[in-house]
Amino acid sequence: MKTRAILAWSLLLCPSIAAGDGIELLLDKGPAVNETTLTWSGKLPPYDVHVSVDAVSLIGLANRIHETSATQWTHQDPAALLFYSVKSRPPMLDDLVAAANDVAGHMETYRTLPGTVQFGGQTINSAEFLHLATRSVLALTSTDPFPSSSLPPGLMPPIDPYPAIGLDDAFYREPFTRNEYLDFFRQIDDTYIATGTYPATLTVAGTAADMRYCEMVYDAAGLLRARQMFGDLPRIWNHHIISPRGLVPWNTPTGFEEYTSALELIGAGIPFFANAPRRYYGSSAHEYPMFKLATSIYGSTVDPYTAGESLFDWVVNQWLNVVGYTSGRTQFRSDHAAWQGAHFYYHTSGGPRVITSGLHRTAGIPASRSGAAYFDGSGWVNIDQHRAYGTDPLNNPFYYDPVPPRTLNHPEPDPADDFVQRIVELSAHAPIAPHTQEQRTVYVNASDVLDYGADYILDRSGAFDAIVLTVKTTQGGLFYGSTGWPERERGDALLPLLSAAHTRGKKVYAGFATLADRDTSQAQPTWRQQLNESGAYPNLLISPCVQDYQNTLISLLQNLIANYDIDGVALSSLYYGQEFSGTDTVGHPDCPTGTNWMPGVLTDYATDLVDVINVADPTLETVILSYPLGYQNTWGDLSSGTTGHQDLAALSGIADHVALVAVGTYWLPQADPWWVSAVSEYQTLTGSDPWISLMLTSEWEYGPLFYRGVMNEAREAGVSGINFHTTLSVMGELSPAFTRPQWKTLGEMPRP
Repeated sequence: MKTRAILAWSLLLCPSIAAGDGIELLLDKGPAVNETTLTWSGKLPPYDVHVSVDAVSLIGLANRIHETSATQWTHQDPAALLFYSVKSRPPMLDDLVAAANDVAGHMETYRTLPGTVQFGGQTINSAEFLHLATRSVLALTSTDPFPSSSLPPGLMPPIDPYPAIGLDDAFYREPFTRNEYLDFFRQIDDTYIATGTYPATLTVAGTAADMRYCEMVYDAAGLLRARQMFGDLPRIWNHHIISPRGLVPWNTPTGFEEYTSALELIGAGIPFFANAPRRYYGSSAHEYPMFKLATSIYGSTVDPYTAGESLFDWVVNQWLNVVGYTSGRTQFRSDHAAWQGAHFYYHTSGGPRVITSGLHRTAGIPASRSGAAYFDGSGWVNIDQHRAYGTDPLNNPFYYDPVPPRTLNHPEPDPADDFVQRIVELSAHAPIAPHTQEQRTVYVNASDVLDYGADYILDRSGAFDAIVLTVKTTQGGLFYGSTGWPERERGDALLPLLSAAHTRGKKVYAGFATLADRDTSQAQPTWRQQLNESGAYPNLLISPCVQDYQNTLISLLQNLIANYDIDGVALSSLYYGQEFSGTDTVGHPDCPTGTNWMPGVLTDYATDLVDVINVADPTLETVILSYPLGYQNTWGDLSSGTTGHQDLAALSGIADHVALVAVGTYWLPQADPWWVSAVSEYQTLTGSDPWISLMLTSEWEYGPLFYRGVMNEAREAGVSGINFHTTLSVMGELSPAFTRPQWKTLGEMPRP
């Protein structure tokens, strides 16, 4: 082995590899005939040295490295191999990455351009930074040379880096793929070569969309930061509105810019806060969909106080007057994730306050997640829905932070952070062949079909072989033609999806919310599950002891199966709506009395519904979704007391599949994710393999290869099916389940 190591190093250090050229060679040659030979060449992102990488891990690394060529390998005994990977790195790149971290962090915290940037012991302006960053991003993936540390003289930012532009919705709602943002940075550099400066705006080639100088600087900094964190430029990059200046008819009050930050954490009260993933805040202020939503709400208003009141009223009307307070977890309940959080209307009192704050901040109005906003001339005023807009926040007993509100801006993520290491590990996960019977599904709403079109979502679901479409929603509406409940019909999304999917050989499961039914819970409040003896907490879940409601569900299922060529039915919300503990549900007056009766009632209910499906069409697959597990990583076991009183062992013998629902991404820093333990416990409990349903987010940290790695980790755990969902996947008519960036991420995932 020592001889082989010397040979490998001598080849890697051959004179033809110039320092700083970014070329990488990987070679292993052994004395035996047909022993593994692996060669690698091409322009690769310079980073550092890898030693003793076995063949399987090397393949995983290769999937994070773009623009590779001339790769080949055969093997006899991969476990015996030794590889060396050397990547040259220009010294200036270290200084530039440090500057990029400062630029991106400053712009996310204050949502303005920094006046100057420190770069390798010198002070440069934002235009000089953009010059270095643009050319370095291009050099990472091409034959372009890395830029010299010596800068062109007289390079200055545009006079107005925040010009007013007409935002092209068709452009900004879609993210960049890697090739698209590289093409755009090439266009930026070509413009500099032609003019000697960087423009205030630039029309993106192939579109009618303008991008501003401030967003160009942020994107260049963010991309370098992402590559430094994860060892590769991201495959997907969202279009951001990093600063509202020039795009709203007011300026953020001087000295309060940090209260429009995009970087607030979820909150100090969550478990394991010190090592929580450094995600963008749940209603991230620089995401285009949030900016679009906010501006559509306040319309032509030119006064920030009046605009803020419009945002407050919208949240109150959407969340309180339309939906009302609810308790009891919905199927995919999780943290409020940006635009999706603004459409997740099932809540107690925390959700509206958080989203009101997020909508203010995205419009450049300083606001706190604890329920206050700042205006020149008024100071800090209340924006929490418990009290009138504009009143003194200190007179609100629900206000829990001092004035001015405490911000939770966090330090820049570090490549050594556990969550970064886990993302890198999962992104580099060696491909695992799926089991021949494995089902790979995404759980969508009718709006995904009706708003985007069936072909749009099918074009982006290449790595998946089935779609679960919610046809009876948590809200209570129906999205198929029904003779059983015509007053609840909201349109037919099922028929166009079936036609397009079956043409492509993909299955369609009908997602069917059972006990979660907001419309029925309001029309028939006496049918609700009760979370305590006083009934103080409203609940959108119907009791399984109400026979009239079950009869309605049976009729709906029979009608659905008789009229649509579906491939299966996924039954959600078959549980009791626990909220605060494992014992907080008391049931309903029509239910049995005594102790531990709830699991049996749910099992009988599930049996009745599955029997109806089997009688109507015995070829259909049936799936029962579990109670949402792992909320803020508090999952302990699969006993009925912690799973909405479901008896998962009994349910496994009723349906063809049970899908364990994992909410959130709080498990990410864990070396052994809790949901892997849940899969193992389920296998021990039932003797069968479950499906696993996992959260898909819009954050730039989690790219397509990360989710491919998650799928591989699930396969290692022995699941029989893998589903991806979002917070909104059973909401139904309120919005699409997946944003366009999420669909782009799904579409970029490699096929198994």
